[in-house]
Amino acid sequence: MSLVKTTLATALKNSFESYPANAAASAADIADAYASYASAALFGAFTIPSLAPQKAAFQAALLASFSSMTATAVADAIANGLVAFWTGVVLAGPGTGTTIPPTAPAPATAAAITAVFQSFPATAQAAADSLSTIIHAATLTVTATVVIPPAGPAVVPIS
Repeated sequence: MSLVKTTLATALKNSFESYPANAAASAADIADAYASYASAALFGAFTIPSLAPQKAAFQAALLASFSSMTATAVADAIANGLVAFWTGVVLAGPGTGTTIPPTAPAPATAAAITAVFQSFPATAQAAADSLSTIIHAATLTVTATVVIPPAGPAVVPIS
């Protein structure tokens, strides 16, 4: 498989429409949505065996940001969370590999997410579509350094 933006959009829409009971449930829903989407990532012949630690850290960052009740804080948590999420993920495949975080600048990603939050999209679908477009674009800047013996290291893009 590979990353599919509509998978993320659908999961976000479902979360928004379910009206999570509290901030913890909302953070869990969003972290679940992103981890599920990200688990389909491929780096050439390499896959991701587990994203449990990344999901937990992303969820904690989201929950902490929700207490601020500001669009900017939540957007920053998402953007910086993407960088943290993809830092040093160990890959499975025909050799060794680890991810390199997104090259999309976190401040630019956060600004785009803040703009969505501040525009108050009319529907859960509109909000999910806008957010998934931004998050997907940032995620597509993730790469990985892989080594497949006997060749030396190579940098491969995410797909």
